[in-house]
Amino acid sequence: MFLSLKNDDVASVRKALVKGIPNIIENTKSNGTLIEIFFTELNKMAEDSSYQLRQLYANICFHAYDKVDKELYEKEFFPRVLKLSQDTVPNVRVIIYKCLQNLLTSNFGDPEMIKNIIVSLEEDVKDVVYCKNKDK
Repeated sequence: MFLSLKNDDVASVRKALVKGIPNIIENTKSNGTLIEIFFTELNKMAEDSSYQLRQLYANICFHAYDKVDKELYEKEFFPRVLKLSQDTVPNVRVIIYKCLQNLLTSNFGDPEMIKNIIVSLEEDVKDVVYCKNKDK
């Protein structure tokens, strides 16, 4: 079902999928083959040519950081969070910026590295900073 819904034409359907990802992970992690297949498909989204799938993946990272095991997050999500922090699409970078802020406040990973990426994104005055100030 995940495979078909992630490509749905309706944005609200794709967005609703985000909240269910931690449950899918929790329910499949005991089945090594199934969770491996799931993460293979999930992680392809971070590399997809469609900005919509990369944006969806960024939202999944944003919503999953406090709902999945930290080691699992670090292994499966964090490398792609770092890569997406340099995405060409502003909406993807904005979500990743918010994700990194959450990771920093939750004592995740290397705080200095995360701070440096946040500072770099904050230099993106046209997109990231505009959205950051708009949220206040």
